[in-house]
Amino acid sequence: MKLFALFLSLYLLACSGRELHRVGEGRPSSETYYYGSKYSIKAYKVFSDDLNDLKKELKNDLSSKPSNKDSKKQWDEISSLSTKDYEFFLLELIPETRVPQEFLTFKFELDGEIPAKTWSYYVLQWSAKVRSNRPILYPVIATGPYPGSYVYPLTTNVYESSVEAETEHTYRFLLTYPRSKLNRGRKLRVVSPQDTIYEFEVKAD
Repeated sequence: MKLFALFLSLYLLACSGRELHRVGEGRPSSETYYYGSKYSIKAYKVFSDDLNDLKKELKNDLSSKPSNKDSKKQWDEISSLSTKDYEFFLLELIPETRVPQEFLTFKFELDGEIPAKTWSYYVLQWSAKVRSNRPILYPVIATGPYPGSYVYPLTTNVYESSVEAETEHTYRFLLTYPRSKLNRGRKLRVVSPQDTIYEFEVKAD
């Protein structure tokens, strides 16, 4: 059984089947130095129900930062995001640890076009797995003809349990493009700060 903390996003559940196919799998060695040997990078097409959850995440991220004169403007801008006017994609980077901002300066292109706007934010995902192993039989001192003798009860409710805690440091980039006619064979191109190229196939709606 897994227990999920407040920061755990349910977005990936809603994104089932919307993940873009990556062209060329693998983890380049030049990237593992920065993100760890087990890092992952994925891209998703965002639909209206997904966008509602992402807008909540963006507002949470905005509220966690020091307030400034543009906070209300940014809040209003997030609230107004709509799939009627724009097409959205989400890039998700999950490194093994948190990383400096310099490791997050990705560049994005959709068929050669840069996003109209890119929203970037961090999400901490935490889970705990509780495991109950076989029962442990503790001896019980019993009275009888031989004082101090030990017997084992036939039934016991004592179990040895262990808790495994896991954290995922997730960096998300919401890409905004003006809505236009969708052509087949489009590709989302992502260039990392280390100049590694990731390409994802975008299918027509």
